[in-house]
Amino acid sequence: MVRSIVIGISMLSRPKSPQVIFATTGEGIAWLSAQLSGARSAAQSARDMQLAVDQLRERVRLFSA
Repeated sequence: MVRSIVIGISMLSRPKSPQVIFATTGEGIAWLSAQLSGARSAAQSARDMQLAVDQLRERVRLFSA
C-alpha cells in the first residue's frame, strides 16, 4: 500500500531527476550500486549500503522503543 502511495506521489510531483521505486531495500541497493562507478566493486558498495541501512534501522528501532 505504501509503495503505491509513493509511486502515485512521485508521478504527480514531476521530479527533476529520475526516480526508481523498489519493493525492497535489497533491490534498490543492487540497482544503486550498479549505477555507481568508482574504484570499489558494485558488490562491495552494495554490502556497505546494506550495512548502513541496517545500522540506521537499528538506531531508529532503539530510539522509538
